[in-house]
Amino acid sequence: IGPIFKMILGFNDFVNPACKQSLKQRAIWIPKVSRVSGVGFRGNIRVQEERAEQALLAYRQTILMALAEVESATLSYNQEQVRLEALQGAVEATSEAVHLVLVQYNTGLTDFINVMLMQGNLLLLQDQLVSSEAQLIIDLIVLYKAMGGGW
Repeated sequence: IGPIFKMILGFNDFVNPACKQSLKQRAIWIPKVSRVSGVGFRGNIRVQEERAEQALLAYRQTILMALAEVESATLSYNQEQVRLEALQGAVEATSEAVHLVLVQYNTGLTDFINVMLMQGNLLLLQDQLVSSEAQLIIDLIVLYKAMGGGW
């Protein structure tokens, strides 16, 4: 059932028929408000209470999801920091090993293949280090976004 409308013409009965038609064409239409019954009114209150409860639950769910997102971003950032530090140590150690194998090669104690293998290992670790640095920056951006930063 659609809304019930009632035309408001305050002095409808006192106007001559010629003017009455003119007034009807310019009349304002408003919804008719019926008296509130006790059962319908209480039912409406229950419906509104349920809507408020659902809104509260949705709000809580949003907060929990936001906290989980911050926790996940923080964990990723911390893990990448640990990985970055380990890779920095590995690059330093491999650089030292490359230097030593070059000394051995120059003195004739080893073949050039060992120099190439060590330099290949160093290159691989340096590549992983650069990737880790980039991932750390990405994780930091994700963390800022999760905490409400405007990126």
